Amino acid sequence: MSRFYSILILFFLIYSCNTSQKDPKNLLTKHQMGVLKDSTAVWQLNQLFPNDSIVVRLEEGDFVEAPDDSYYCYTKTGILNFVAIAKTQGDSSSFFRKITVYNEKYTTKQGLNAKSYYIDILKSKLKTNCDILPDRTVNLSFDSLRMVFQFDGKILGSQWRNSDKDCSDLRINDSIQASTFYLNWE
Repeated sequence: MSRFYSILILFFLIYSCNTSQKDPKNLLTKHQMGVLKDSTAVWQLNQLFPNDSIVVRLEEGDFVEAPDDSYYCYTKTGILNFVAIAKTQGDSSSFFRKITVYNEKYTTKQGLNAKSYYIDILKSKLKTNCDILPDRTVNLSFDSLRMVFQFDGKILGSQWRNSDKDCSDLRINDSIQASTFYLNWE
C-alpha cells in the first residue's frame, strides 16, 4: 500500500513540474507573450492585465517624425514586465508591432527569456540570424519565433571598431547576457 502512495506522489511531482514549465500565462511563442497575442488590440491591455499597472505614453507627430505610442506594463511591486509599441499611433483598435520583454517569467519552450545568456541561445539549437548594426549592437533573431536578442556592442571589444566585420567573425563570451529581448510582430 505504501508503494502505491509513493508511486502516486512521484507521478504527481513529475506531472506538476512538467505543467509549471509550460504555463500558458508565461509562454513566449511566435504569436504570443503569455495572454498577450499578436491579435490583441491596444484597448484590451487593461482587461488582460487587471492586476498590473499600464502606463501609456502617447506621442504626437506626423509620418516619419512621429514617435511610437508606448504601453508600459508594471507589476504591483513596480517591476517592469514589458513595453508594447502600437502599430498605429493614436488608434486603440490597433495591434502591437513590438513587445520588449523585461520580466524573465516569460519564457519560450526552449527556456529562453529576457535574462538569457549567449550560451542559452546556443543551447536552444534554434536557427539564428545575425545582424550587426552600425552602433555595433548585435541582433540574434529567430524567424521561427519572431524574437530578437540584442547584445551591446561594447562587449565585442576593440576588434569590432571596424564596420567591415560580419557575424561569421562573431565571438561572444558564453557568459554575456542579452541587453534587450523583444518580439517583432510587424
